[in-house]
Amino acid sequence: HGEDSPWYSFEYGAVHNIVLSTEHDFASQTPWLLNDLQNVDRTRTPWVVVSCHRPLYISSTNTRPVDGDQTLAAQLRAAWEDLLVRFHVDLVLTGHHHSYQRTCAVINGTCVIPPVPGQYAGPVYVVAGGGGGA
Repeated sequence: HGEDSPWYSFEYGAVHNIVLSTEHDFASQTPWLLNDLQNVDRTRTPWVVVSCHRPLYISSTNTRPVDGDQTLAAQLRAAWEDLLVRFHVDLVLTGHHHSYQRTCAVINGTCVIPPVPGQYAGPVYVVAGGGGGA
């Protein structure tokens, strides 16, 4: 997406890494994200990991209307979750909240069990925000 963009992707070994910005307009990143996901070569990079600052799923009571954890999580899910599921993103790594949290494979707020063991069920979400927490 251009030099010095706050959203970009790169490959490292067998992983296609996508970095999104939760501090910029989500909608402006969606066409870029769609294009990037459409062009992943799963024979070269069978794993797809998305990283961003704010979580799409979070156990938090912060529901402030503008910048609350739950408010922004709902907006992020509305912008990106369908693409993450459609293109079988494996893992979403986030921070922001000073805690460690992880989910099962989740689609639309529901834990999903793969139809066949080892098959894709949905992205797993991790909040790795323990650094800096007091």
